[in-house]
Amino acid sequence: MRKILLSAAIAATALLTGCGGIPSQTLSLNPDVKVLRQLPTAPVNIQVQDLRQTPVVGDRIDRLGNRAPILLTNSTDMLGTAVQKALSSTGINTFGPGGHEMTVMLDTLSYDAKAEAVKQIIALNMQMRVKVERNGRSYTGQYATKRSEEFVRTPTPADNEELINALVQETLTRAMNDPRLLEFFQFN
Repeated sequence: MRKILLSAAIAATALLTGCGGIPSQTLSLNPDVKVLRQLPTAPVNIQVQDLRQTPVVGDRIDRLGNRAPILLTNSTDMLGTAVQKALSSTGINTFGPGGHEMTVMLDTLSYDAKAEAVKQIIALNMQMRVKVERNGRSYTGQYATKRSEEFVRTPTPADNEELINALVQETLTRAMNDPRLLEFFQFN
């Protein structure tokens, strides 16, 4: 009887442990991008393309090795809103056809968590391109940011959101302050 109870307790523990992993996380990002130059007020039509294969940015892991995905599902809306707000701060107030055609392409956004002893190392990577066209001319810039952060515990959803938001904000700020991109807006 003791063996049966012990086996039942072990099975129940294994079942509960398997169900007790960490939950997945869906990101809600709001990068605040600053542009350090005024631009002419010609209209800009913004298109955003998410060229990633999946909305999964990476996996969260806990100290037991359980994994759960981190998702960014509204990337086109988030990037479009951030770019429009950034351009609005430069004096552009008309968004739509009739001026510059701007395409923002998200190529990579990744979160790679690795456990080492008592700490977690989070490697973040974002790669994007911005193409602006007008009057048969175009300019395309490529922008990338890599960061690494260490935690002595499993990062919380708020930690993850802050890390990824900062990564997106840094990359977008670099793109939107690219002197060649701004010159294209200014002189084309």
